[in-house]
Amino acid sequence: MKAVRVEFVIVLVVSLGVFGGCVPEENLQTDDKSPQLAPVIVPNDMVASLIDTSRIRYVPDPPGRDYWQSPEETQKRAQGDCEDICIFLQDRLKRQGIHVEVVFGVKTSLVRRGHSWCEYEQDGEVYIIEPFSGGFLRRKSLLPSMYIRAEDIDVVREKIKAYYERTGVYVNSAYRKLIDAEPASPRGDRR
Repeated sequence: MKAVRVEFVIVLVVSLGVFGGCVPEENLQTDDKSPQLAPVIVPNDMVASLIDTSRIRYVPDPPGRDYWQSPEETQKRAQGDCEDICIFLQDRLKRQGIHVEVVFGVKTSLVRRGHSWCEYEQDGEVYIIEPFSGGFLRRKSLLPSMYIRAEDIDVVREKIKAYYERTGVYVNSAYRKLIDAEPASPRGDRR
């Protein structure tokens, strides 16, 4: 009998638990034109990294302190908040030659609390990788009020720069282009 190699894993999102239950039922659109959650084919070479990431326990930073851990710190502590988990996943996938971006914004317009997630593009389609659940979601299948990017990088500019200075890693190439394009101040630093 010939061995069959599995190239993809299918992930089916069966509840809104992936979104932290933050979308009240009355706000869900149900007409035929609404985006629908659907099975997503996850490339097989990403599965091990998603499983590794799922072992990291979510623990928020203490109030008033937002420290971005390096992937090594997150692995050693086996815990972190959303950007720590995203940076950890980004590092794991980068080692496999897979490019993902860490994105900052809000998960839903109904809950305006900061969040981060990873985005991955394949064959012209953008996928969101949710750090808490490992959910792998087609961006176009989501409501426009979900996973809203922080287009104004002022929100995260200093944290991105400080993380880069400490680790040598830019977590998002689009933000890096904006930061690198800033004119230098008279002291020689950017901004």
